[in-house]
Amino acid sequence: MPEDGSAVRDKSQRTTDVDRVSDPISRYDLDEAHYYIRTSREKFDLRKVFELLGKKGEWRQTWDAVILPRSRSADYHLHVHVGVEKDEVNIHAGYLQEELNPHNHETSDGGDKVGAEDFMEWLGQFFRHETCNAHMHLHYVYPLASRQSKFPLPLKTSIEGDPEINGISLRLPKEPENVSKVILQQGKSKWFVEAIADRRIRFKGFTLNDDARALASVVDSLMEDRKT
Repeated sequence: MPEDGSAVRDKSQRTTDVDRVSDPISRYDLDEAHYYIRTSREKFDLRKVFELLGKKGEWRQTWDAVILPRSRSADYHLHVHVGVEKDEVNIHAGYLQEELNPHNHETSDGGDKVGAEDFMEWLGQFFRHETCNAHMHLHYVYPLASRQSKFPLPLKTSIEGDPEINGISLRLPKEPENVSKVILQQGKSKWFVEAIADRRIRFKGFTLNDDARALASVVDSLMEDRKT
């Protein structure tokens, strides 16, 4: 990576407008989406990103940023954590649905350069390659009254105190939509579901909605409408 902070290579401007986000992620009952990306400093222009996100003062090995949306149709904001260990860069991008995760952030570290809805595409210009591997944890919340697991939950036990098993972890060997595991937990009024996947993401044209929809389809295969 150039030490002067210049981009690794020139890339074309983002061709999609931030208002391309037509569906709120609440449409898919998505609560949070966490992307974990690991790359090398050789393949990523770390210092340029640090500068453009408005970080002031001396260079730091670990830093955080909050990116708010610019489109009125996006109902989420983004928390970004970047850590550096020797020659390795670890990026955690956590998308949080607004209503389920209220916040008091008034200003965005993205300024007028980038919003939560186009952050991944913006970030891609600082990578040497156009795609990268990402480890993903997507969390969904469903009303308990609307659906039920295809597996009987909760389960009674014979343990002293009569504790109930209210959750189950499912490993998916065939990895539909690259999902390797789904964790279902039944609360008093809601289902809390976590889908875990390893997917190769393409920066150009990235939208959170696509992943939210894809992983929700896997969750849907494990649940059904609640019988009255």
